[in-house]
Amino acid sequence: MAEDDFRQLTRNLEQLGDDMETTGLVNVHRRLKLRYGAEGGLQLTNAPGSGFKVEIFIPRERQDADV
Repeated sequence: MAEDDFRQLTRNLEQLGDDMETTGLVNVHRRLKLRYGAEGGLQLTNAPGSGFKVEIFIPRERQDADV
């Protein structure tokens, strides 16, 4: 992915306003943030010439509600 395209994608992930059009990775990231707060979401790493890596962060939920 070109560096300029990657930067734009990461900027889109940081802008979580309600008035923003969300599709694809941005939508997934936004939903994870809404569900899990600051600890949830996506992290992108660019490797020019070979694509980019997407890591998904989902924090463990406490299980004390089942006790």
